[in-house]
Amino acid sequence: MLMQSRRGLLMLLPALPQDWKNGKVRNFRAQDGVTVSFDWEDGKVTNVELTAQESQTLRITSGDKEWNVVLEAGKVVKL
Repeated sequence: MLMQSRRGLLMLLPALPQDWKNGKVRNFRAQDGVTVSFDWEDGKVTNVELTAQESQTLRITSGDKEWNVVLEAGKVVKL
Protein backbone atom coordinates (compact mmCIF):
# COMPACT_ATOMS: atom_id res chain seq x y z
CA MET A 1 0.00 0.00 0.00
CA LEU A 2 2.64 2.51 1.03
CA MET A 3 5.79 1.36 -0.74
CA GLN A 4 6.86 -1.22 -3.27
CA SER A 5 10.42 -1.83 -4.37
CA ARG A 6 12.24 -3.82 -7.01
CA ARG A 7 15.84 -3.72 -8.06
CA GLY A 8 16.48 -0.14 -9.19
CA LEU A 9 12.84 0.97 -8.73
CA LEU A 10 10.97 2.38 -5.75
CA MET A 11 7.23 3.16 -5.89
CA LEU A 12 5.78 5.36 -3.16
CA LEU A 13 2.06 5.22 -2.34
CA PRO A 14 1.18 2.72 -5.07
CA ALA A 15 -2.12 1.73 -3.40
CA LEU A 16 -2.87 4.29 -0.70
CA PRO A 17 -6.30 3.81 0.94
CA GLN A 18 -8.60 6.80 0.37
CA ASP A 19 -9.05 7.28 4.13
CA TRP A 20 -5.28 7.83 4.63
CA LYS A 21 -5.08 11.27 3.06
CA ASN A 22 -2.13 12.43 5.21
CA GLY A 23 0.64 10.58 6.96
CA LYS A 24 4.29 9.73 7.26
CA VAL A 25 6.53 6.68 7.51
CA ARG A 26 10.03 6.42 8.85
CA ASN A 27 12.86 4.01 8.15
CA PHE A 28 11.13 1.59 5.79
CA ARG A 29 13.62 -0.80 4.21
CA ALA A 30 13.48 -1.17 0.44
CA GLN A 31 15.38 -3.63 -1.70
CA ASP A 32 19.06 -3.02 -2.39
CA GLY A 33 19.64 -1.78 1.19
CA VAL A 34 17.86 1.57 0.85
CA THR A 35 16.22 3.12 3.92
CA VAL A 36 13.21 5.30 3.05
CA SER A 37 11.24 7.90 5.03
CA PHE A 38 8.51 10.03 3.50
CA ASP A 39 5.47 12.21 4.23
CA TRP A 40 2.30 12.73 2.23
CA GLU A 41 -0.55 15.24 2.21
CA ASP A 42 -3.82 14.90 0.29
CA GLY A 43 -2.54 11.57 -1.05
CA LYS A 44 0.63 13.06 -2.59
CA VAL A 45 4.23 12.63 -1.47
CA THR A 46 5.66 15.85 0.00
CA ASN A 47 9.07 14.90 1.48
CA VAL A 48 11.37 11.95 0.84
CA GLU A 49 14.64 10.96 2.55
CA LEU A 50 16.76 8.09 1.24
CA THR A 51 19.92 6.47 2.56
CA ALA A 52 21.65 3.60 0.75
CA GLN A 53 24.13 1.08 2.11
CA GLU A 54 25.81 0.92 -1.31
CA SER A 55 26.13 3.57 -4.01
CA GLN A 56 23.51 3.10 -6.73
CA THR A 57 21.05 4.77 -9.09
CA LEU A 58 17.38 4.49 -8.20
CA ARG A 59 14.22 5.42 -10.11
CA ILE A 60 11.46 6.63 -7.80
CA THR A 61 7.82 7.06 -8.80
CA SER A 62 4.79 8.41 -6.96
CA GLY A 63 1.63 9.20 -8.86
CA ASP A 64 2.65 11.44 -11.76
CA LYS A 65 6.07 12.30 -10.25
CA GLU A 66 9.27 10.51 -11.17
CA TRP A 67 12.86 11.01 -10.02
CA ASN A 68 16.14 9.39 -11.06
CA VAL A 69 18.43 9.61 -8.05
CA VAL A 70 22.10 8.79 -7.62
CA LEU A 71 22.67 7.57 -4.06
CA GLU A 72 26.08 7.52 -2.42
CA ALA A 73 26.68 4.94 0.30
CA GLY A 74 25.73 6.28 3.74
CA LYS A 75 24.67 9.75 2.56
CA VAL A 76 21.13 11.08 3.00
CA VAL A 77 19.36 12.35 -0.11
CA LYS A 78 16.28 14.57 0.32
CA LEU A 79 13.70 15.10 -2.41
